Amino acid sequence: MALAAHAEAVQTEHTVDRFLDDLRKVRNGNDAVLLEEFDILEARDAARSKNCSAAEKGRARNRFVDILPNDDTRVILRGPDDYINASLIDGYNNAGQFIATQGPVGPEEVGDGRKESTVHDFWRMIWEKNVQSVLMLTDCVENMRQRCTQYWPALGEMRRFGDIEVDLISESVDPVCTHRELDIRKDGETRQVSEPPNLNSGE
Repeated sequence: MALAAHAEAVQTEHTVDRFLDDLRKVRNGNDAVLLEEFDILEARDAARSKNCSAAEKGRARNRFVDILPNDDTRVILRGPDDYINASLIDGYNNAGQFIATQGPVGPEEVGDGRKESTVHDFWRMIWEKNVQSVLMLTDCVENMRQRCTQYWPALGEMRRFGDIEVDLISESVDPVCTHRELDIRKDGETRQVSEPPNLNSGE
């Protein structure tokens, strides 16, 4: 799930000409170049600290034990309860322009006590970071596995998440994508959040 507000890009040393040359090699069946790039990225990622997410306070809020935010890019919520599994990603011209986050864990998923619902934290982040667009890159269930809870209300309903109220104003669905417009309210202020059409491409 990507949020248009704030998330991390890894810089490479490549020029445009080299990139195009490498791309031609990959298209011609030489994927060694691409594999080398993934090895570089993996090595950089392994060198980063993930102490915060591995800490006990965050463990129950991670949907998957092996997908964790890095300390140097994680989104920090206000207050003492500051953990959410989300990372800031740089945009083309702006640092921290986007946020990448896991699909929120719903209350229906916490039965065994190993997980905590993160829907309130998700909406808290949307509000605190003044997110205007949410691009959901997954279905709630894929390959019979829960990937995301339905964090939005049904059309015409209002749901409360902590001190934030969320209304689904409109929804258009077709076989390829869904577009939603939501109003979120807190302390008398109303903001609009858009879910632009996402391509239901599965994994």
